Amino acid sequence: MLHVARFKIDLDDNILEEVNRMPTLSEDAINGRYWKGRIEGREEGREEGREEGLIEATVKYTIFLVNEKGLSLDEAISISPISDSDRSTVEAEVRKRLSDSA
Repeated sequence: MLHVARFKIDLDDNILEEVNRMPTLSEDAINGRYWKGRIEGREEGREEGREEGLIEATVKYTIFLVNEKGLSLDEAISISPISDSDRSTVEAEVRKRLSDSA
């Protein structure tokens, strides 16, 4: 089962804390129903910007799961709310950022 988390972020989009987790109920949730606000607010009405925002948010959330929650990368990727078509993009970006920060 996929899960979506809400988390508090600062003005630079750094994750401050996870607020709660909830199971996704439909494709709607995966596509951003619970990611509203900051992400959609940047590129409201532009599908391309929304897509990029969702991928960036998922990358940040996955890194948060690895760094703050102690999950392995495979575990974090498996519960991150991302479509199969974007999974490899997210995984590659997370690996790159984790190796850059090490």
